[in-house]
Amino acid sequence: MPKIPFDESIKGKDIVSRKITIAIPLTDNPPIDFVASYMNLEKPNHYLITTNAVPIDTARNDLVKMFLVQHPDSSHILFWDSIPYNETIFVEIDGVLKKCKIGEYVESFFDSKEPIGKERLDVSHLNHKTFSMRKDGKFVLSPIKYVMRHKVRRKIYRLTLRGGGEIELSEGHYIPTWLPQQKIRKAMVWEDGKVVNKSPEDIDRVITPYSLERDSKDIPYLKIDLEKINENWFLEGEYIKELIQQNYEKFREVQKDRRRRKDCKNLKRNLYLNSAWLKRGKVPLWAIRKLGLKIEGECFLVCNHGSRIPIPLKLDDDLLKFFGLWIADGSFNNGGVVISCPEALPLMQKVCSNFKAKVTLKKNGVDILINSLSLREVMKQLGFNGYSENKRVPSWVFNLPKRQINCFLEGYFLGDGSFSEELGVQSWATVSKELHEDILDLLLLVGKRASSTSFKSGGFAHRRICYRGALYIKRRKRKLLNFPVFLQRVVKKEVVRETEETLYDLGTEEGNFYCSGILVHNSDTIPPSDGLKKLWRWNKPIVSGLYFRKVPPFYPVMSIWNVSMGGLSPVIAWEDGKLIPVDGVGMGFCLIRRDVFQALKPPWFSFNNKWGVCALPGQEVFGSSKIEDIKIGDSVLTGDGSFQTVYNTFSRYYEGEIVEIVPSTIKLPIKVTAEHKILTLQGVERRYPTTSKRFGERRKTIPLPKVLDFLNASEKWIRAGDVKEGMYVAFPIIKERNITELNLADYGLKIFNGRAKLKAKWGKGIPSIIPITKELCELFGFYLAEGCPAGDKQIEFCFGPTERDYAERIKYLLKNIFDVNSWIIEGDHALFVKAKSVPLVFLFKKWFGTHAFNKRIPIWLLQVNEDCLKSLIKGLWLGDGFKTYIGPKKHECLGLNTSSKELALGIVAALIRLKIRPELREYTQPKNAFGHGKKIYHIKVTADAEKLGSIIGINIAKTRKQRTDKSFFFNNKFWFRIKKVSKKYYSGKVYDLTIQPNNSYILENIIVHNSEDFYFCLRVKEELGEKVWVDTSCVCKHASNVLIDKDYFSAFRMKELMRG
Repeated sequence: MPKIPFDESIKGKDIVSRKITIAIPLTDNPPIDFVASYMNLEKPNHYLITTNAVPIDTARNDLVKMFLVQHPDSSHILFWDSIPYNETIFVEIDGVLKKCKIGEYVESFFDSKEPIGKERLDVSHLNHKTFSMRKDGKFVLSPIKYVMRHKVRRKIYRLTLRGGGEIELSEGHYIPTWLPQQKIRKAMVWEDGKVVNKSPEDIDRVITPYSLERDSKDIPYLKIDLEKINENWFLEGEYIKELIQQNYEKFREVQKDRRRRKDCKNLKRNLYLNSAWLKRGKVPLWAIRKLGLKIEGECFLVCNHGSRIPIPLKLDDDLLKFFGLWIADGSFNNGGVVISCPEALPLMQKVCSNFKAKVTLKKNGVDILINSLSLREVMKQLGFNGYSENKRVPSWVFNLPKRQINCFLEGYFLGDGSFSEELGVQSWATVSKELHEDILDLLLLVGKRASSTSFKSGGFAHRRICYRGALYIKRRKRKLLNFPVFLQRVVKKEVVRETEETLYDLGTEEGNFYCSGILVHNSDTIPPSDGLKKLWRWNKPIVSGLYFRKVPPFYPVMSIWNVSMGGLSPVIAWEDGKLIPVDGVGMGFCLIRRDVFQALKPPWFSFNNKWGVCALPGQEVFGSSKIEDIKIGDSVLTGDGSFQTVYNTFSRYYEGEIVEIVPSTIKLPIKVTAEHKILTLQGVERRYPTTSKRFGERRKTIPLPKVLDFLNASEKWIRAGDVKEGMYVAFPIIKERNITELNLADYGLKIFNGRAKLKAKWGKGIPSIIPITKELCELFGFYLAEGCPAGDKQIEFCFGPTERDYAERIKYLLKNIFDVNSWIIEGDHALFVKAKSVPLVFLFKKWFGTHAFNKRIPIWLLQVNEDCLKSLIKGLWLGDGFKTYIGPKKHECLGLNTSSKELALGIVAALIRLKIRPELREYTQPKNAFGHGKKIYHIKVTADAEKLGSIIGINIAKTRKQRTDKSFFFNNKFWFRIKKVSKKYYSGKVYDLTIQPNNSYILENIIVHNSEDFYFCLRVKEELGEKVWVDTSCVCKHASNVLIDKDYFSAFRMKELMRG
């Protein structure tokens, strides 16, 4: 571990206090007394890792606010991980909504000449606002409290969304996402979830809004900034005539001044102030500017004798449609404005009649020319610029109300849109990335959620926007229940650069803001495990404050690690010189005073996780998927037979020795680091009973099969490095749940009049409530063995030519359970049962997989009652099972082959629930066999073949008795021996999970322990003095402990401080 030095460059409280962010973790029972109030320590320059930290101005507890005000020395500097310059945000300034780059907005508050450090500026008094998400999920304008910028070296991640959006973030900038309360295989249950923050490296889905809420009124007129118009152009109208009369002498003086100029012969004609113009009420802009006059009335902008543009510009619906049409298919030329959309000719004529501009359809039959230089100049001044690849929506359009924005979008759709009557889909296409983002934001402002895709054509990257209506989006499960946000899947994560650059951030009351199409978090907080790693890598000092409280209230604070119990035991007294853990609530890690730290001799601390992060990638975790693919919120099988939610995931780089354990019965090896804990059965004694038999006059001793004595047996967690051949490991017996019926609405179907359908009301559908019966489970078993989807509308079962009874049985079950008609097709060498039902195909794909190699038994099906589980096994074995003979005595056994590892493990779990001892092995198909090179999983039942045969209706006449010491059931687990243990060298990533409260999971086929808490141990010596500042929270999101000496514990006067 790298040494963490303190920074001596900054001394004194005054300098440091200007650059701190006040934060403290909030708990359900905030402490009353604080250790910090009893300490008078010099404040060092430091960084802080926080756990659930919030800024003081967003803290909702008055007690916490009071503490921070009274004890400013407990304030902390937080991590500054932010967003690059070019990401876009919305900012409302003085009631005007503006879309701009975050760097452009933040830089406007700082002096560009000053060197960039770590700067934070309070802007709450300005009442600037930006979009952020409230607790109810709505995106509203929220006040900006502060802006930040800092120049650092960070990895910059680019996240590409499924909908086509992109955003760049620094590696430590956290992104809110939605964490479902539970996950069943691939089907997510989104109800009762919560918003959590993840880093760009770990994020898989981001939150995007359903709409952007903002109140605004119709804008009747657009003000034209005449300062940006060519000075050689004219203003005319009744208001200009009155202005000339009021300032006639001034205009005459300007006219004389121009004529006295020596180079007057070289001046253009309109640079003179012609008397005839003054009489007609027409004056050039340069004369207005010369006199410093302000135009406050209605007039017209004219270029020589061209069209007249009213000032201010009346913003009617037709003009908005025209502006939207120009964004889609418009351009400028030397003569005026060009629209390449012949269908819009009537609209152009209507709009230009107000400007007295000539509209001409060119000979190519596509381009419409508006001969108006005045209109071209005004449109450029309003923000209509660029070519097709870099067009943007002008900023003032975002301030329009929903009705006017809809008119603008209608014009844009007229030029670049299309509509599919069959699908009911509106779509737009553009090659401009900025315009693509602007149109998506405009749709959000009017409450329309659209998706987007990208494709290449003609050497350009085209971006297509599709709007299918709210009903379609709800049917596609994009909208969370009772939470008006959407989740966009991150399809690509890449590090685009790692250079020193300036990053920017905002602070809002909600702690988040809308940036480049997604919701991002403020830079106030960072999970402590990630934060500590960053500080080590950046070689930064680590310092923090702390406060204590009882955990739980009125419970002894002092505790000691009890080796025999494997846990903490509360104590009141302890032996002198012993190190004890102190329960407390803190900021994420230890710290001591600088003078104490400098006096310590290395190693002054140790950082370890007691059993390590330890499973190699590519291994299956029962109930989910490969260990490296598991996410927080997934459901996995634990050691007591229940399914629990993954609380946290870990990964790290490991180089060293690993242990490979191969069981004798379920022969799927596991590979873990030597520190990993494995559940074993200790104290099992093998007995060798004998009997005697008389052979003539002699009596001979005959050995009997081995038996086991469980009198002294006990379960024990041991290190994988200490596991030896012959030890027993376990697979749990899955607990039964009271599941009586399936509500198909929970699995993604829509209910119409008691019938479940996939997309629309039409179609027959299937019953919305399906009772779980033996017949249903038998059908599921047949499908897992012989069924598959045939496209998106049909399922089919395939049987041998002599298995017509099975085909008729399937036909009956489909009709009786799902009310689905089916038919039998006779092939040359097979019988096919086919049924057409879109919702049934959808369900079977979700529950059982799509191909033979990824079939699986869903979790809920393994938890049904035993009678239903027997019917499932019956269907499976009748479809794919077989009877064979083993050994020289031709003992009968039952077997089953499958190419799906998940299905094989599911069948093994089902058999174990029925107290049937299975065997499982993996082999590769030989070259001369069908599907050579593929992995096949062979399940065999030998000792309990007669019991299995009675379930599936097959008579087993002669079975071989299996040794009782090879595998057995004990304490609600299936125990089997370890056949082989080997150690190898490995270099690469390793993974682990945290499952609460059971703290175990099934790796391949063996119960293993999850990672325990991280401990940060501080070495304290008596001669170093009395004041030692210690923090006791864990660096990995768990309650942890810091070991301190008894004397220093007493020095904190904990008896006084623990009254809370």
